[in-house]
Amino acid sequence: MEQRSKKSVSYASKSMAVGKAGAWKEMETSEEQYKLAWHTPAQLSRVVEEAEVEMQAEAAASPQGANTEAELLETLKKEPKADAEVTEKFGVFEKFSSSVCALREDLEKVAASAVTALPAGAPRDSIPALIRQLDHARNTGIHDQSRYWYLYDMAKQTCTNCTTIRSMSENITNKVALAARLKQEDCPVCFEKFGAEVVPHQLGCCHSVCKECWAHWVSVQGPNAYCPLCRNHDFVAAVVGMHTAPR
Repeated sequence: MEQRSKKSVSYASKSMAVGKAGAWKEMETSEEQYKLAWHTPAQLSRVVEEAEVEMQAEAAASPQGANTEAELLETLKKEPKADAEVTEKFGVFEKFSSSVCALREDLEKVAASAVTALPAGAPRDSIPALIRQLDHARNTGIHDQSRYWYLYDMAKQTCTNCTTIRSMSENITNKVALAARLKQEDCPVCFEKFGAEVVPHQLGCCHSVCKECWAHWVSVQGPNAYCPLCRNHDFVAAVVGMHTAPR
């Protein structure tokens, strides 16, 4: 049983981070190598869907026949007394964590491919920064609580990371799609046309704001300044609030 536990910890570590995998190293070399990625953003959606189907099948095959991730986690809260059941539950977790590990590798490949489709500067730089978030200690650590069986904590963190990967894949796919169709000619704040006097400042989301307006917005919002187009409702509310606030 001890050997099983060590093996599963190894699987958890890989599924929680997969470190700096080979596909991501390609992004740090040359632009030509970006084209070696195996998946396109459009294909990633299918990869995610296939992984979700597989994970649901694995959950259904668990000892208690769980049908969702939540139900699967529920079956892992208490350590079984029978060695056979312990082995069976470790097997389900290992398959699940391997699927998440593979999903992480696919995400890195599609991210490497997406970089070539994005404009140089903030949009392109935002992709590796996004992927690096997966390697944060809160995602790669094994948070063992005394309240439940440690396999529960490992599986819960793996589920959380799976959700994060899905969100990142959607973020990258949407960004590439936006870059492909975006033809922005004027500033969304002052409505002046971009040109020699109204210089655009491109944001990580691919939208642009003139440098003067962006500098003013940053002076108001600080490091939490967001895109006026991506969060248009919030932006309008903030501007209205500034003009209606008592002086």
